[in-house]
Amino acid sequence: MDAIVYEGSPLADFVEGDATPFDTPQSPPALPQEYAPRGLPRLRSPIHFIRHQASLLADSSEGLFLERFRYIIVVSQLLTHHAEPRSQTPGDAPTTSLPFSLRGAYMIVSLSFSFTWLLSWLRARLKIPARIEWSEAAVSGLVALSFSLCFVVTARRHYLNFVRQSALAAASRLVSGSEDFDSATSAALRYIQEIEVVAKGYDLSHPLAPISRLDEKYALQQCRELRAVVAKSLTTGIAQFVHFHNQLQLLVDRGDLETYYHIYELSSESFAETVNYANELSVEARDSLRRLRFLFEVHASARRFFLVDLLALKALPFWSDVARWRQVTQTLQTITEDMLQMLQTLRLVHHSETSFEDSPLATSLQGDSSPKLSADGPAASENQHLKAQMRRLDSLVLGIRGLNAKAKISRDQIAGLLAASPGETTLSATTAKHYEALGSELQSLLVEWEQGRNAMQASPDSDPLPCSIPRTPISPSPSLGGLTVVDGGPAEALRLLNGDDDSDIMSVNGLGGEVFEAVAKPRKRMSPMLSREEKIARLQEERRKRATLQEQAETTTNMLRELQMVIKHRPSLSQPGKQRVTSL
Repeated sequence: MDAIVYEGSPLADFVEGDATPFDTPQSPPALPQEYAPRGLPRLRSPIHFIRHQASLLADSSEGLFLERFRYIIVVSQLLTHHAEPRSQTPGDAPTTSLPFSLRGAYMIVSLSFSFTWLLSWLRARLKIPARIEWSEAAVSGLVALSFSLCFVVTARRHYLNFVRQSALAAASRLVSGSEDFDSATSAALRYIQEIEVVAKGYDLSHPLAPISRLDEKYALQQCRELRAVVAKSLTTGIAQFVHFHNQLQLLVDRGDLETYYHIYELSSESFAETVNYANELSVEARDSLRRLRFLFEVHASARRFFLVDLLALKALPFWSDVARWRQVTQTLQTITEDMLQMLQTLRLVHHSETSFEDSPLATSLQGDSSPKLSADGPAASENQHLKAQMRRLDSLVLGIRGLNAKAKISRDQIAGLLAASPGETTLSATTAKHYEALGSELQSLLVEWEQGRNAMQASPDSDPLPCSIPRTPISPSPSLGGLTVVDGGPAEALRLLNGDDDSDIMSVNGLGGEVFEAVAKPRKRMSPMLSREEKIARLQEERRKRATLQEQAETTTNMLRELQMVIKHRPSLSQPGKQRVTSL
């Protein structure tokens, strides 16, 4: 067969047969080629290469800055749930001082020599007046334009670096302020809890309290100012974090944001519901300890969402970052300033609560609010005596607080020694030293307390009866022998003893009758003091007596049993022929 078959030949008709032709898809028409020049071919690829390298350098600096910015937030442990407040060490804060580089030194030297040469050339040019050529003017213009471009680029780069350093410093201040705020708030909540526990009747060292002392209303009245300040600080912080969280949504990368939500187990829906519930709380409901702890948790959650927004900020090259990071820096500075102001207020109120500086007791001790009395009158002496006792009580309270602080220091030192694992001798000596120090403080406090109590009991206007002794309507005055059962004088007591009716007792004598009581003194022991040998001999004698008595009892019991057996087995006398007749 031929390798080539021509169209229209008999072989072609035979081979083609009855095949149906098909339409092949038409190729798109070729675009007309443009032959206009697009630029210098030798400069096009170097320009693209330079632009690509410049973008890579800008992205590299931005990535390094973001890494440092995110490191400050992550290492603070503010994103973790239920993390203990960590005090920031000086090594954690980012340094704002730039390191020394040879490039900067070369630039400074070059600029100095260039400026000096320019001044010398201008001076020489002014001394020799001549016509300015166009070439000289063009060169001068190009040099000035080059210097201007270099200055603008350098200034923009330094300004961007300054904005980034400001953002790093603002983030560091926010982290440090947040840790201090958490510590102060935790201390305030712990103090409120201790006061509320004691007010409810609990003991700090025991888990339960008497049911009659559980007074919720009285417990909520304690530390009202501190509760209000804590609630206001937490609600203000929550509102700020939510507001700036909504503002930063336009600047974050949504993909990175969802990734960080998954890493730190955050849910925006549950957070929105929690914030709405916190906003609906009334002012009175926020003062309770449970609500304060709930607000503290919501505040920490809102701060976590805000910090995650900071982690998910977009990375843009070079100059487009300035406006964005200026907004972020301003936001961080606003939050930090408000937080530091709330922290200062919280610390002042907490210090005033714990130091009793603004209490009525301290106010009365500082100034005499009572009216002026005569120096010779008894009221003036009583007032001075009362003020002295109040000062003594205040010093006793301060001494107790000082003892608490010393106990905390001692406990921390012993815990540090245990962590360092020293010898047993060193640990025992240190513990003994702390015991001696605390013991001396306790003894001095006990002496001061004893003196104050004796002085108050010796005062003429003090109540001679202790408050813990119960009083009943039958006997309004207790005695050494217990509660009396007679209300009235000797006549009433005699009538009750004789069994007379007590209906006319109140008509005989008035309500002001005396009550005579009889107290039985304890009976004295008449037995003389015995030595050990005499006591042993007496004990043995008593044992012999008990043994003799027991033996006699057993003998009597045996005799009774034998008699019972004899009576039981004796012969019967009921036979007729053997009846015994007794005659006189």
